[in-house]
Amino acid sequence: MKKKISDLFCLMKCGLSFKSQVAFGILFLILGSVWEVFPILGEVNMIDMGSVFLFCAVMFPTQMLISLDISEMVQTSPYKKALQTSIPAKISACGGLLMLAWATLLKGIAYATGNISGNLGWQLLQIGIWMFFLMIFNGVCYKFFIISLIIMYSLMFGLGMSAGMASFGKGGMMSGMVQIHPVLAVVLDIGLILLGALAEYGIASLFYKFPLSKSCLLYTSPSPRDMRRSR
Repeated sequence: MKKKISDLFCLMKCGLSFKSQVAFGILFLILGSVWEVFPILGEVNMIDMGSVFLFCAVMFPTQMLISLDISEMVQTSPYKKALQTSIPAKISACGGLLMLAWATLLKGIAYATGNISGNLGWQLLQIGIWMFFLMIFNGVCYKFFIISLIIMYSLMFGLGMSAGMASFGKGGMMSGMVQIHPVLAVVLDIGLILLGALAEYGIASLFYKFPLSKSCLLYTSPSPRDMRRSR
């Protein structure tokens, strides 16, 4: 187990712009943390932007590994298939659970200090909901980048706007959803994250033999310097 983890870290260091990716991951972690405690703009169309930023920070290790897919080192490695299927799903599951714990703590602080209002259980449940959607996106985006991006944003903002509009009416959809115990919300979040990781693995395995999206390659392909460094 330790050797596998060590090998993965070595592979990540050979990925595209390792230092830049780490810096962006830290930036997203900071943005998500600040947004959870001090909702700058509140929820954007009922989307918990803090949770979205936090999980995006988890996606950077996967991005670094995917960027190695076209290198000779990975083409001849026993990790080749795992780097596109099981390893990203495991990263999403472990990272998602860590971010859930962190986001739960931050939301508790924000709720106690009055920075967020309403039912805390509903606030916590949103973490798992949006992480689940992002895991589905992570499973397919490297094969169908543009299409998955359009569908993901449409789905997120469409559902968010629908929930937001319904919350303004009496007996609207949100009226029954906001009354949820925080402990139950966290349990449901854990289930959503594990289910999302399983779905991510299934989707990635289903489309494994499909070539990486050209749009994705333009974004994740190593530079000539990175390619030389990975050999």
